[in-house]
Amino acid sequence: MTLLLVGLTSGAFVACKGERGEKKPEKPATTRSQVKTLENGNVAVPLDREAQAASGIVTQELPRISRRQEWRAFGAVVDVGDLAEVRRRAADARAQAEKARASLRASRKEHERLSALYADDRNASAKAVEAAQAAASTDQASAEAAETTVAALEATARERWGPVIGGWATGGSPALERLLRRQDVLVSATLSPDTSLPQPPDTAFLERDRASRVVARFVSEAARTDPRIQGTSLFYVASAGSGLLPGMSVTVSIPAGAAVSGSRVPRSAVVWTEARAWIYTVSDPTTFVRRPIATDSPEGESYFVVDLPPQARVVIGGAQILLSEESRSQLRAGEEVERD
Repeated sequence: MTLLLVGLTSGAFVACKGERGEKKPEKPATTRSQVKTLENGNVAVPLDREAQAASGIVTQELPRISRRQEWRAFGAVVDVGDLAEVRRRAADARAQAEKARASLRASRKEHERLSALYADDRNASAKAVEAAQAAASTDQASAEAAETTVAALEATARERWGPVIGGWATGGSPALERLLRRQDVLVSATLSPDTSLPQPPDTAFLERDRASRVVARFVSEAARTDPRIQGTSLFYVASAGSGLLPGMSVTVSIPAGAAVSGSRVPRSAVVWTEARAWIYTVSDPTTFVRRPIATDSPEGESYFVVDLPPQARVVIGGAQILLSEESRSQLRAGEEVERD
């Protein structure tokens, strides 16, 4: 009887243990990714207030401002050493021309004097009169040659630099002196071939880096273009105190066209993915929408953007964290699909 009771008890224990051992663990609960791609291709990213605070998300409503549209041009700071050489050669040629004209005036007076003496009862010899006439003819030829040299130099300068700067070089100008003394710099700006400006504005803006924009004054259209770009070229002058040096490449922004309304978006708000620039705007207190922007109008540490909704609130701090959250959500979504 005792053996039977022990056996039954042992069997029940083994059966119970077997049932517990064969029971499968429950599948852990999973949360589907809440990141959504909207119909227009933008991406909505949810993030609760606590997570926003922990991630350092900062938003700001960007005011709308009015600004003229700008054309972008490829710029380069020009070495004006050639202008110094043109100025030297032009000064030498003008000096030679003036010397030749002075000699011509003297020889003509001498010829007139001897001719008068010869006419006055032969008080000068015919040979002396002939010699004076020959000297005057020689001086006239020298003067004409010197003036031709000056004209040729002026034409070459205009062909190379255009009428304004060419005139500076051959005629002398305070503006040229400022360039040669490195008080100002000369910048050549070449527009794209499909861009045409009926009348270039008086000012443009030069950008060498993100930190600043330098104001430049329009001088004239160039007589030549950059063979690599084949667009209209313009000359501008800017202060050398801006740190620009000959040979530097710059981006030139030329205001043109009607004024447009837009917002200045800080560079800290911009993230780069899918080979383009994006920002996050606030859709509701816990949802952010990633939308593309154009970055072809930089202004120092910001971009001028025209296609933002009115009173748009933009993430200016922590945008990269939101982009990382997108990536993590997509990764989690992929893992969930594999488990399913």
